[in-house]
Amino acid sequence: MFLEANYGPYRPEIAPSFWKWLEHATETYAIRSPMAVYRELTKAGNHLAIWIRQMRSSGLFVEADKTVQTSVGDIAAFVQSRYQEPFSKEFLRGADSWVIAHALVEQGIVVTHEVLAAENCKRVKIPNVCAHFKVRCLSVYDALQQLGMKL
Repeated sequence: MFLEANYGPYRPEIAPSFWKWLEHATETYAIRSPMAVYRELTKAGNHLAIWIRQMRSSGLFVEADKTVQTSVGDIAAFVQSRYQEPFSKEFLRGADSWVIAHALVEQGIVVTHEVLAAENCKRVKIPNVCAHFKVRCLSVYDALQQLGMKL
């Protein structure tokens, strides 16, 4: 979600109020993201990486406990058994499995721009993995609407 927002409709120079709202929503609505996302997004030297670093102590980013780590293993096993190796490797290389595992363990909701794909889709899609593990998944826009975001 962060990448799409930063490079898409909520670019900081266009919608700085989105980023301020997200800071407030972190406190108000207990929005959380795995430290795996933090590590993935702070590698760059762009505005997003700077904002992410500033948010580290806000409570937005959380460490994985043993239960989450076990769930990541379960997700990896499912993805590897269901998808061809290049596609499963691509998915598991990123932080998406950690996002899903945290939501699974903490009964959270995954928010993504991805949409549910057909069963024969070769690429691993977050909503498909969420559906398999019965994790609630919302589009970014539906989540923002439910949280009452107004620009």
